[in-house]
Amino acid sequence: MDLRTLEIFTKLAENESFSQTAEELHLTQPTISFQIHSLEKYYGVKLFQRTTRELFLTAEGKILNEYAKKIINLNRQVQEAMNEVNGLKRGELTLGASTIPGEYILLARLKSFQRKFPQIKISLKIADTEEIIEEVLEKKLDLGVVGSKIKHRDLVYEQFAKDKIVLIAQGKTKVKNFNLEDLKKQPILLREKGSGTRKTMLEALAKENIYLEDLNIIMELGSTEAIKSAVETGLGISFISRWAIEEEIKLKRLKILKIHNFFIKRHFYLLSNRKHSPPKIVQAFQNFLTHKNH
Repeated sequence: MDLRTLEIFTKLAENESFSQTAEELHLTQPTISFQIHSLEKYYGVKLFQRTTRELFLTAEGKILNEYAKKIINLNRQVQEAMNEVNGLKRGELTLGASTIPGEYILLARLKSFQRKFPQIKISLKIADTEEIIEEVLEKKLDLGVVGSKIKHRDLVYEQFAKDKIVLIAQGKTKVKNFNLEDLKKQPILLREKGSGTRKTMLEALAKENIYLEDLNIIMELGSTEAIKSAVETGLGISFISRWAIEEEIKLKRLKILKIHNFFIKRHFYLLSNRKHSPPKIVQAFQNFLTHKNH
């Protein structure tokens, strides 16, 4: 039994899915099954109850999960203490980001950071804004980058990058200009609940007395890439981050539709938990992103 096996176990306990855990940890499902079987053999108990559709912890599994998380956390604290002595030579940084900053902004900056600190292992989780905020609150993530705010006394937001949310249509569309009333008649593709882009867009429209029920929503999609693909095929129009469509605009696969006297601007925020005392690595990365001492 080693630390890596415990990490696999806790991740499986969190996900309750072999396939999802395998994807997140970049392992095969048989490898995960072998590690769990080894743990069960080591402790002489059954850790998971399996049915055809569900996977959940047994009573013994719940006990081990609590201790395993403490062991993993303690190991990380030891590593962080060593990092303080060694001056950022080694360590681990766990980040979360909503779709736009995660897929279109952060990667280049992460590459630059790793050039400067090559021995630091960086883990980046991309999910919707609500999930990232929740995991920062639960201290599962050191930092988050999100496109909208949820008020909470423990959350600290710092402006990170600017963004515009624009209305897009298929590249062949002849219409160039819209007014807000025209929106009500058009087939609209919308991001899923929890999306920062969706939240910001609906808040901006609400200020103009246009609400979700006024719109002709024909489909909700779970990713920015899915939205782009659907708009390209002519299924409808959609609001999307300007960061996400640079290539498609150049290739004329998508077109931005201007709405008379209506603009949606927002910031992306670097998110931290004021109750989570950041190790030196996290502080260094935070400064790197916000160009402090950099």
